[in-house]
Amino acid sequence: MSLRIFVLLLLFFIPGRLVPEAHGLELITTRYTTIIYEGKRQLQEYNEKVVFNKPSAFPGKPGMVTAADEAGDMTDAVLEQVEMILDMFPTRIKITIMLLPSRADVQKMYQTLYQKQVDFIAFYAPKEKTMFLSVPDTTIRVLAHEMAHAIIDHYFKVSPPEKIHEVLSQYAESHITD
Repeated sequence: MSLRIFVLLLLFFIPGRLVPEAHGLELITTRYTTIIYEGKRQLQEYNEKVVFNKPSAFPGKPGMVTAADEAGDMTDAVLEQVEMILDMFPTRIKITIMLLPSRADVQKMYQTLYQKQVDFIAFYAPKEKTMFLSVPDTTIRVLAHEMAHAIIDHYFKVSPPEKIHEVLSQYAESHITD
C-alpha cells in the first residue's frame, strides 16, 4: 500500500491528528463536500472526466479561474441534480470525496475498510460518509451513482436494504445526462 493511501486511512482512524496538506494532499471544501486530492494534475483529470452536459444546471460563475473552483462547483451541481432525480433532499448533507490515482487504490481502501476483495472503481462508505473514486475511471455517471448512495444514506433515518440502495443509485446514474 502506498504511503499516501496509508495517510488517507489514518485521516479516518485518527481524526484531527494529521493535516492532509502536510502529506502532499490538498482539500476543496464546498457546500456539500470536502474533496481530497493529490495535486493539480489529478484535479484537472477529475474535471476532464466528470463532464456535466447540463449547462443550465452548471452555468459556472463569473471569475471562475481555478481547477478547484470548477471541481467544487461541478461536484455540488451533480449532487443537487441527483437529489432532484431521486426527489430526495436531505436537510444536512456533508460528505468527503477522496480522489484516488487508480482502481487498485480504490480496491485497497475497500479491502482495508471491509476486509473484502472487490473489483470496484468507486464506492461510498456510509460509516465514514466518504466516497472513494478512481480518477482515471470516473465519469459523470459513476459520480452520480456514488452521490446517490450518499444522498440515500443521509435521507433515511434507517438505511434501506443494499438492493434498494443499488437500484436507486443505478436510476440516478442512468438519468444524470437526461
